[in-house]
Amino acid sequence: LAANRLAAYSGKISSAGFNLGQFVNNTDLGIIALDGHVKGNGFKLKDLDADFDGKIHRLDFSGYHYQHITVKGTFQKNLFKGAFAIDDPNLKISNGNGIISLAGEQSKFDIDAVLLYSNLGQLNLTPEDYSLSGHFNLQFVGNNIDNFLGTARVYDAKLYHDSTRLAFDSLILTSMVD
Repeated sequence: LAANRLAAYSGKISSAGFNLGQFVNNTDLGIIALDGHVKGNGFKLKDLDADFDGKIHRLDFSGYHYQHITVKGTFQKNLFKGAFAIDDPNLKISNGNGIISLAGEQSKFDIDAVLLYSNLGQLNLTPEDYSLSGHFNLQFVGNNIDNFLGTARVYDAKLYHDSTRLAFDSLILTSMVD
């Protein structure tokens, strides 16, 4: 290859366990295991421009091992744009689409999705077991409630603490720095 040309590739990709967090220099991320088809250019993160269509069997993020993620989208450097669904025992999402950026110190999310089920305690998002479902529109920076900046809109929501339903059906949460 010429010095100014990026490597191009197209084919099947499979990994039983790759340390994605170390590759992208993000401590919130850990191991990823996946199978799918990829077509793109560049192997270094600063040059990466690849389309991916496949399944992520495991993705470690903020202390939880997410499973059974279906993804179709484009990865450009630290940015993902595309569609996804999740069928994890503690998180079920359908019709997910949007943008996720892992650049910088904080992860950024711009996502629209239908959350069919979530166990927030098991996902390490709350200290107790809460389950939540609804239609979500998220535009925020951060990886937990302590560093959340942005807006989260939830429609047709159902929130339970253990088996008790907590009363609300929609919520708009905005957090900003003055």
